[in-house]
Amino acid sequence: MQDIVDLLTDAVAKKASDIHLTVGVPPVLRLNGSLVRYGDEILRPDDTLNFFHRLADEEKRAWFKKRG
Repeated sequence: MQDIVDLLTDAVAKKASDIHLTVGVPPVLRLNGSLVRYGDEILRPDDTLNFFHRLADEEKRAWFKKRG
């Protein structure tokens, strides 16, 4: 899966109001009220974990690890 920063950049360029990330399906963007798949590559658990690690600082990671 591509980098989360690329996904966010593309979503902003397309004026997406939301990004839905769910393991087992490709990312989905909400464009003009409609849900549109972002490519065909299915998200794996490690993809979403990598996204989280890329976006969250150490404090947020620790909080999440402690609380789940």
